[in-house]
Amino acid sequence: AVQVTADVYLYGKAVPDLDNILKSLLDGMNGVLYLDDKQVAAIHARRLSCPKAEQRVEVNVKELW
Repeated sequence: AVQVTADVYLYGKAVPDLDNILKSLLDGMNGVLYLDDKQVAAIHARRLSCPKAEQRVEVNVKELW
């Protein structure tokens, strides 16, 4: 089982829903950082504002057991 922590830094007012961003992130890491996204037992995520040039996603995946 793994825990995923994600900080999503976005510019502007019209930004996607955090749950949609997370689904894309988890699917993209499937088979790369863990075998299957069924292994994700805990998620901590934040959507934060930032200047346009500093948009990014910071992700940490930690094995729980």
